[in-house]
Amino acid sequence: MGRVARLKGSSHSSWPAAGPAAAAADAVRLAERAAPEAAAAAAAALSRARIEADPAGISMAEHALGLAARECGDSSASAAHLRRAIAEAERGGLGECAAETRVSLMGTLAYRGDFAGALDQADLAVGVLRGADRARLCTQRASVLQCQGRLDDALDGFRRALPVLRRAKDSPWLAHLHNNRGLVHCLRGDLASAEVDLRRAASLYQQVGMDEMLTHTRQNLAVVAARRGDLPAALALFDAADVFFAERGDVDAVGLYDRCESLLAARLVEETRRTAGRAIEALEREGRWSYLAEARLMAAEAALLDGDAPAAREAAARARRAFSRQRRPTWVARARYLVLQARWLDGDCSVNMLAEARKSGDALSSAGFELAAADARLLAAQIALDRGRLDVARGELLLARSARRGEPVAMRSRAWQAEALLRLADGNRSGTYSALRAGVKMLDRYRATLGATELRAHASGHSVELAQLGIRLACEDGNAERVLVWAERWRAGALRLRPVRPPGDARLAADLTALRLVVAEVQQAAMTGQPIHRLRARQAYLEDAVRRRSRHAVGIHAGDPGKPPTMAGLSRWLGAATLVEMVDDGGL
Repeated sequence: MGRVARLKGSSHSSWPAAGPAAAAADAVRLAERAAPEAAAAAAAALSRARIEADPAGISMAEHALGLAARECGDSSASAAHLRRAIAEAERGGLGECAAETRVSLMGTLAYRGDFAGALDQADLAVGVLRGADRARLCTQRASVLQCQGRLDDALDGFRRALPVLRRAKDSPWLAHLHNNRGLVHCLRGDLASAEVDLRRAASLYQQVGMDEMLTHTRQNLAVVAARRGDLPAALALFDAADVFFAERGDVDAVGLYDRCESLLAARLVEETRRTAGRAIEALEREGRWSYLAEARLMAAEAALLDGDAPAAREAAARARRAFSRQRRPTWVARARYLVLQARWLDGDCSVNMLAEARKSGDALSSAGFELAAADARLLAAQIALDRGRLDVARGELLLARSARRGEPVAMRSRAWQAEALLRLADGNRSGTYSALRAGVKMLDRYRATLGATELRAHASGHSVELAQLGIRLACEDGNAERVLVWAERWRAGALRLRPVRPPGDARLAADLTALRLVVAEVQQAAMTGQPIHRLRARQAYLEDAVRRRSRHAVGIHAGDPGKPPTMAGLSRWLGAATLVEMVDDGGL
């Protein structure tokens, strides 16, 4: 989901009433609402403060220029101005002014992906600030922790800051807090609390005339709608935000990134790729390196779904390098895996590819991404089988086959694929067919859950992979009827799409929402190194609940592929005509 922690500037508690410092203070207040005008006012105040040798005026003017630069998308200039503001304040003995500017610098550093540096600034400022200024620092620090995925720590920080900001009647910072806390609730799966916080933030932004932030918050409400499974509502909110920014001649890069996830979930692949490209250009221009790396990863996933291996490989490799620089090891593991997928799609079956796939399987498992780890091991096993390394293949397949009853359905389907490949390696062809049929049958039984769980490229279309192996074997056997049956199973899997609206059955809709949320919680827990065993058990329970409920829900079977046609049935229907069907055996 979108992790849009809107990190903003500080508010000085004891600003001067006259002189260049007062003019600069007005520019600081103006920066969030009208950055170009604030920059012009700050530049004029800076010139005057230098003439008068006024350290407070110089510091505050640099502060305003730093905030304006960030609002205009230049995070490098923002950091430079804010560091000069801090240095000038410290030279003038203005400790409180320096500390308040550090709060603003935290936001800029977080935008650039330097979360450790942002928290260092918090440590330098915390001993100086008191009252509402300290509450603003606490809010900013909690927002940085949120960006790092430390959600419990972030909630604790928001909890401590909230009553102080209320007493101070600081509406802008209260709005920032509610906005960011709403996203934390969304990440934790509490959509009701998320919506309450986000609507409160929207109301506050509207009261103080912060239209841009109001639009950002409405985009965050779109993220909540997407989590509920209402993609049309989510996309409508994103479209409204697009109109707002287009009328201003602006682009909201982070909003585009958020939209990509909803588009990808709806399998609108071409639109995802176009939107991701726009987001990447804007994020790179603005220097938002943490979001940029994640957007590149999203672009890689969309390119994989679109069958564009070179583009996927390039985007994933660039994301991996960025995550390495940002010291985000779990993200590195995900990016490395997407590079592997792209290489496999491009036909790479080299010894190096085998070694990388095995290494990736271990790294993904250690990071908690068990589904991706199983896919990496299946990939390694297939390369090993192609190269005649049966011992290596068996080792990888035994690991991939280890899913047990009570695991999520996607893991069990991988286990059936591993079992099929093991039987094939042992020369048990009929047993291979049986394992493939069992895997496809299980996926068909859980069809209603797939829209809630298969949101990522590595988890999509697994029934296609099972069916494609069936096609390959049937072609090798020269059995036309089996080719037909497996081709129809392949087609059914390829055409399966995620529903774009929640089902009409209220209980089923609630179960699907809960399932979608627990899948997101599994991902979030893995990203932050938290235990996931109970979450995966909860996912399996909800999958069973959805499966049972969907059997009784009206309309849930719309688009059911039904039973594949038989040769005899087709012959009766065709009469004297001839059916010629082209199928893809995977190039094997």
